[in-house]
Amino acid sequence: MIKKKLVVSLLIIIFSVPVATAQKYVILEKIQCWASQSSTMKYWKDTNICKLFGSQLNALLSKYNHPPLADTLHITIEDLNEIQDRGKIKNSTFTDSDNLHLFMGISEITPSAYFFHTINTDIDSGVIIAAKTIFQIRLVLMNPDKSIVVNDSLDLIVRFSNTPGMGVLSPVGYVTPKGFLDIIKAGLNLLLNPKNEFEQIEAQVAPAFAGDNYILPKTIKQPRIYVTTSKDISRYTFNNTSQMIRLGEPMYEEIKIKDKKGDKYPEKLTKAIKNTNHYAISDFVYLRQDCRDVLHDRNYQIKLVAQVDPESPLFSPTNPFTDFLAGNFHYLLSEKDTLAVFSIAKSVEDASNEIYPSQVSNGFDSTSLYSLPSIIFPRLKLRYAYVVTGKIGQQVFSIKCSDTRNTVKELFLNNTLICIAQGKFSPEKLVIFDASLSPELLNQLFMIGFNRFFE
Repeated sequence: MIKKKLVVSLLIIIFSVPVATAQKYVILEKIQCWASQSSTMKYWKDTNICKLFGSQLNALLSKYNHPPLADTLHITIEDLNEIQDRGKIKNSTFTDSDNLHLFMGISEITPSAYFFHTINTDIDSGVIIAAKTIFQIRLVLMNPDKSIVVNDSLDLIVRFSNTPGMGVLSPVGYVTPKGFLDIIKAGLNLLLNPKNEFEQIEAQVAPAFAGDNYILPKTIKQPRIYVTTSKDISRYTFNNTSQMIRLGEPMYEEIKIKDKKGDKYPEKLTKAIKNTNHYAISDFVYLRQDCRDVLHDRNYQIKLVAQVDPESPLFSPTNPFTDFLAGNFHYLLSEKDTLAVFSIAKSVEDASNEIYPSQVSNGFDSTSLYSLPSIIFPRLKLRYAYVVTGKIGQQVFSIKCSDTRNTVKELFLNNTLICIAQGKFSPEKLVIFDASLSPELLNQLFMIGFNRFFE
């Protein structure tokens, strides 16, 4: 997007360059920070991160023919506590008659707040949907007489890039220290460029994963199998063989037990429904999703029983299915065959597994683990969003879905971990621990674990 004041800015730069290049140093007065949703700004408390930033800034100043930074080792950080201060540069007084003076402001805000208040109406809807957080950078570079060399700002709309990282997304910060420095470097590279015409850019960065004792220790440095999904069809390669599964759209049909002329149902199902709390005011439905293993030429159907309880605190018109029926009343079917029977439990705590919000990593390399300071709750007991248990053929299986966003699936067969997969409604990347696993069986487990009703 072309800036409205582009011509004025270029004139300032043209007439300011001779003055700027005659000076000895650039003094970074301070960086003013404000964040509304994460602990990312705590990275500034790490002297090593500040030193890396100082080195990057010094290189960028040189790149655009500015004097070097006077001090690359010591960075003054000012935390802004008031929302009205966000994005403002409060210039300190200085009496230096030789050097340039640099002020920076860095803010992080939620996408919902940003897109609600922004006046820009040309943002692609895909960018809005993919946005995870927004960084706003403001930069003011002044001559000794306080005339302006650079006075510019930039909004960076951050989305996650596709990386080998796996695990639970960090609940305290969206980016790793490296990702944070990469974002700031990209922003400053534009702000210091006199030819910059951007007020807003989209930046892709690796997500930050929380430290844990159950996903990262098992998957770090393990080879990934990557899955590509397009139009409900997921493709991946396992044991040098291509696999292709289709996960169809969600459907449902009413279970008409209360209707005397309705269909007949298995006695165990009828009894379980009638013994459910709020039976009289509830409706019950089969949730269905048709699936297909393309290369094995086999069709499947996921069939789950759910309750619609208008008095449940979970009920909402947009998501009326309030709970799954307790017990083994959920199925994976193939034609007329019942391949798997299982139960579904929600919000299951596992005291043996823990998440460490005070740690972030890139989800792949153990050397990326970084401990954030001043986190109140250093450890959290894991709570699974869903736990599936049952039998598939003659084998016992379970699927444990973790993260509040249900993006990590642990697959167990006969009580042995066989696979960890990342993704919500379709797999994105996998680590497989049993090379002898049947691809057909693995695809069947994927159909159960990635069904569209596990919100």
